[in-house]
Formats: sequence, structure tokens, C-alpha cells
Amino acid sequence: MKKYQVHFSDDAINDLHQLKQYLAINFSTNVTNNVITNLMNRFDLLSHYTSMGRPASESTRF
Repeated sequence: MKKYQVHFSDDAINDLHQLKQYLAINFSTNVTNNVITNLMNRFDLLSHYTSMGRPASESTRF
């Protein structure tokens, strides 16, 4: 199975850093690590299964 690279925009990277800071302030280290690890695992899944999930329409994009 071919593995693709998932590229993150600068805004996406910034959002992930902000999310991690928020979690670290408001929750335990364990919760923070679990959330970030789960997100990264999902991104890794996308690199293997590029049609996973539903397509975003123009109306659902931010």
C-alpha cells in the first residue's frame, strides 16, 4: 500500500500548537498527550487511506 505525505499549512500547525497549549492549561498532561497522539494517529491514517472520511464541500470549509 502506498503511503502519501500529509502536508500541514502554517495555519494548521499554529492551530495544533494553540490546541496543545489550551489542553495543557485546562487539562492534565495525560489528557493533553492523549488528544495530540490521537490526532497525529488520524493524520497518519490519512496518509494511507486518502479517501477516508467524507469530502468537504465549499459550504463546509472555513
